[in-house]
Amino acid sequence: MWQSIVSIVKHFFERNYDLFLNFDKDLNDKLNLFGMVGTNLRRSAVNITDGQTNGGLVVPGVYSFSNSVNTPEAASETDAARAVDGYLGRATLAYDRFLYLDLSARYDVSSTLPVDNNSFFYPAATASLIYSELFDISGMDFGKLRLNYAQVGNDAPMQRLQNIYSMGTAFGSSTLASAPNTGYNSNLLPENTTSLEIGFENKFFNNKLGLDITLYQATTDNQILAVRPSSSSGTYYQYVNAGKVKNQGIELQLYANVLQSGDFSWDTRINWARNRNEVLELTGNLETYQLGSFQGGVTVEATIGESYGSIKGTDFVYHDGEKIVVNHPSASRGGMVYGKTASTQTIGNIMPDWTGGWTNTFSYKNITASALIDVQWGGDFFSLDTWYGYGTGVYADQAGTNADGVEVRESIANGGGLSIGGVMASTDADGSYLLDADGNYTSNGTENTVNGFVGDYNNYAGWKNAPNAMHVYDATYIKLRQLSISYSLPSSMFTGKGFQGIDIGIMARNLAILYKKSPHTDPEAGLSAGNIQGYQSGAYPAVRELGLNVTFKF
Repeated sequence: MWQSIVSIVKHFFERNYDLFLNFDKDLNDKLNLFGMVGTNLRRSAVNITDGQTNGGLVVPGVYSFSNSVNTPEAASETDAARAVDGYLGRATLAYDRFLYLDLSARYDVSSTLPVDNNSFFYPAATASLIYSELFDISGMDFGKLRLNYAQVGNDAPMQRLQNIYSMGTAFGSSTLASAPNTGYNSNLLPENTTSLEIGFENKFFNNKLGLDITLYQATTDNQILAVRPSSSSGTYYQYVNAGKVKNQGIELQLYANVLQSGDFSWDTRINWARNRNEVLELTGNLETYQLGSFQGGVTVEATIGESYGSIKGTDFVYHDGEKIVVNHPSASRGGMVYGKTASTQTIGNIMPDWTGGWTNTFSYKNITASALIDVQWGGDFFSLDTWYGYGTGVYADQAGTNADGVEVRESIANGGGLSIGGVMASTDADGSYLLDADGNYTSNGTENTVNGFVGDYNNYAGWKNAPNAMHVYDATYIKLRQLSISYSLPSSMFTGKGFQGIDIGIMARNLAILYKKSPHTDPEAGLSAGNIQGYQSGAYPAVRELGLNVTFKF
């Protein structure tokens, strides 16, 4: 059969039309008013046609749907547009170079929202006090306190208001159409995020040392999400204003000129951020909203009272909340496996404890070099790779010999297997395992001395027997994220030539993982970004990038 073809044609555009009127007025010798009013009109659209041949090509090398062996199935077509009319204004009142008040507001009308609720207004206000202008503090060059209140509105994705049928390939002379598996909603409201922020910015010792601290809290209401409705609705998902989420945290930035000697300088910058969030509300009677469902039986969810992005799956069973309960999976193998909960539990969360970065920049005459170390501490992910990999014995820690010098893949009777510790599940007189009210194994605390079986797919660690929690890993990493070096050609070379200079540089990214807590894989090698994270499958080794940069200065 000749090669088949798949064709995807995608067109996207976004156009913005801006009209602004600025004003700047000294009201007296200490008071200045600066402002702006205007409008922003945004138009965007996407058009996608996706089709393929049926049964391959009649003539090889002629890539046309009319060259299909059989009649092609109907192409999938998407044609969506968005129009947003925005009206905005801003005013800044400055008093004597130390006190500033900034007020702004925007009013948007969006085509992706219902006509009765298609407009939303969001204001903001910022007050700044430059206290270094009021007080003479030894060593301080600049000191600023800022307070900020802001609301930010957001409309719905394109074409989420009215349910439509999808046209399929005709059956003979009969036209076929199917209802969507996601229900749309003609009563959607705009999303709104309200934030409060306080910050301090300070510079010391002729700007050789700087410190910037920000504390914030932000609450998002009326999030537009596709939730799982009752099965009687006839759809898998339904778009609704589903949730309320609160974020709060702290951001720190410290920078310093560590050394300045002649033509040589060394500058360093450290960033650190910690965010904590909580799901406060969900629509209707929902206690949890499923962000994604994955192979292996795990889900990523937003659950009321928990941090956004909880990983749900089967967990270990614990004796007195400490030691893991183990039991015999079958008489034929004789080894032990971990007990697992009868229902899904929260076994991780995608949110990190904190993130940070450390940049060092070195300059000598016309040469500049910099290095960035990137850090994520905490957060979790589920690995489908080890879920199946441990079940098929592809990892090195399931080969070789055990503590007794016996090949681990030998039978338990011959001394094989690996020690898995834990305490034995309790049994009654006929050898049946005792379960608690939730269907989980019970234990009297007797220490286990029997190894876990490794010899085939029925081992203790893979998909057949292990709880999902065994394959949830800490996503901590420290990476050498970027190295760069550049050379600025002497400015004397360009006198009278119409531009000021040329910089030539090379840059490399993702050079090394300096530290990580997860085995076998890069913690960042997930299947998705955005809201659906915390899941790995078929993870590839990290890719290093090398680039050349030439900058012309005019």
